[in-house]
Amino acid sequence: MVISRTAAAGIVFALLFVGCITDRPPHLSTPVEIPQDPDGSLTLYVWNTSPAIKNVDVTVRINGCIAVSDLFSSCPPTRHRRFIFLLPVGTPNWKVFHFSLCEGVHVLTAESLRGGAQLNETFKLRGKRWATLVYGYRRECDGVPVPRHFEFRVYHKPIGAV
Repeated sequence: MVISRTAAAGIVFALLFVGCITDRPPHLSTPVEIPQDPDGSLTLYVWNTSPAIKNVDVTVRINGCIAVSDLFSSCPPTRHRRFIFLLPVGTPNWKVFHFSLCEGVHVLTAESLRGGAQLNETFKLRGKRWATLVYGYRRECDGVPVPRHFEFRVYHKPIGAV
């Protein structure tokens, strides 16, 4: 069987093209996103408690896959701001996300370029769980500077029942 040069070049090009699609380097590949599931095993509350930075970009990855990539507005001032893990009643700045994850150990990473903070946490999922991811930063609290940071906690009961 004889193949023309044009056909051979087409076959080589096709093989190279397919190879590029399936073997793309990680930095060129499209990020994998975790789909939302209202009946999921993990409910994640994310919010910005910083009065110093009004809008913070937050990207959350679970096991390397993007779970959240959004902008979060800061809380209006309340007198209970020191209790960072109590949901501020009536404040609409926190957002809720639901994911279906299998039971076992997972890695959550959070990053904010504008907020200048990163977090890398391992957590174990067994049954349905609720979690909070809070971005915080204040120029000063009682005369002491508060660094830019994330705090992450996992609960075995819904947030309002904790």
